[in-house]
Amino acid sequence: MTTASKRNSVAKKIGERDFDASETHSAVSYYRMAYWSWGVSKKEMHNGNCLLYKVSGRLHKGWVAVTLSWKDLYDVHLIDRHGEITETVSDIFVDHLNEIMDNLIETPLTPKK
Repeated sequence: MTTASKRNSVAKKIGERDFDASETHSAVSYYRMAYWSWGVSKKEMHNGNCLLYKVSGRLHKGWVAVTLSWKDLYDVHLIDRHGEITETVSDIFVDHLNEIMDNLIETPLTPKK
């Protein structure tokens, strides 16, 4: 299985409900400096329920999937270059998406010792 088909399979598995990609992308990219520091090179919508970003951040290089749960809260999944989910943060309010994603991709909340 190729990396792209594996990523598509993961996207199909984790997506719960359809959402407006442009509205969600606006929330994700609200703080432009943080968004561009992630090194976003691709943005893809899969099946109407999984928004994927290819990133090259300091903490994570690979794909980040954003999905909307049935609770009307977002989930963020880190996907490595092999198409495997390495970390998931659930139940995120829309106004916290950019901050949570930045903490996972580029700038940790607390410095690692």
